[in-house]
Amino acid sequence: MTEIIRLEKAEALEITKTHYQIMTEFVKGQMQEGTDYGVIPGTNGKPTLLKPGAEKLCRLLSLRPTFSFINSIIDFEKPVFYYHYQCSLYCENELVGQGDGSCNSYEKKYRYRKAELICPDCGQPTVIKGKQEYGGGYICFNGTLARN
Repeated sequence: MTEIIRLEKAEALEITKTHYQIMTEFVKGQMQEGTDYGVIPGTNGKPTLLKPGAEKLCRLLSLRPTFSFINSIIDFEKPVFYYHYQCSLYCENELVGQGDGSCNSYEKKYRYRKAELICPDCGQPTVIKGKQEYGGGYICFNGTLARN
């Protein structure tokens, strides 16, 4: 019986090795930097799988993802933004994996970014929020934008 278990372990190791080689070839041959994976600013240069790359991997592995909204906080006054989603992966109709993801505006990589509103008409960072007493909305210093 011990020999059978060792044989099964050896086969499992060989299958795992083969899967790893297939995955490595797939990543090198099919994944494009900047489209399928890339470095997100503020993450110390560590490459991250992006949505198009994840979609390619799901097709390769015959997985179907579904996304469920869990919770969000949207507060423009503080400002605080928080989003929580859950991804479930199915192979045929069997749930094979599940993970939660969340993001909020107080994370270090987002909190201290300088985000300027760009005017879609002139392409410059000249957009400000208009005072409510003058009708609110957003206006461009160059006078090309007036949207509520």
